[in-house]
Amino acid sequence: MENPENSESTGIFSQSVLAMINAQDARLQAVLYNRISPVIWITLFVMALLSMMIMGYQAGLTGARSGIATWTLAVTFSVVMALVMDLDRPNQRLFSMNQQMMVELHNRMQADTRVRQSKPEPAHPPVAPDLNANATSPLNPAHQLYAIV
Repeated sequence: MENPENSESTGIFSQSVLAMINAQDARLQAVLYNRISPVIWITLFVMALLSMMIMGYQAGLTGARSGIATWTLAVTFSVVMALVMDLDRPNQRLFSMNQQMMVELHNRMQADTRVRQSKPEPAHPPVAPDLNANATSPLNPAHQLYAIV
């Protein structure tokens, strides 16, 4: 016969392993499948190409080319594409962010959890309100909903 404490521990362990597997699946889902669509990437590159071509065509028509405008447009599109690519691929960071605020939030959440766990349970459970007590009351939200509809 199996020890009841052992079976309870086995059940808790298996639940923990399943929760860990689900968390890993969620991470993989976020990293591998929640990416920017190739159609959006193609659109972004085509827009950059067309604007450069239009800029060259305009320079050919007027006979003068503005170096500042050309470089500004090229650098702007490059920076936008680099930022979008950096946001799309969380594992390959071009720009590092300060994570101190997230660490502080995590610490505060852990402290709040510890405080809640250390609070004693009430002597008697709270009594649920009777939902049918004021069923005919004009202030009942269900009656107000039907009155609106």
